[in-house]
Amino acid sequence: MLLKEVDLEQYLFGTAMQDFSDKEKDRVRELLRHEMTEIFYSKNIYD
Repeated sequence: MLLKEVDLEQYLFGTAMQDFSDKEKDRVRELLRHEMTEIFYSKNIYD
């Protein structure tokens, strides 16, 4: 099962969310979603 909504606070280590700009947060969410999708389907999808 994939998460519909990603809470970045759960995935950031040693850095607070307020240290990122909105653009950086969106990029992190995008990269995290790609990684989660590839793990879910057990294959590289976004090469």
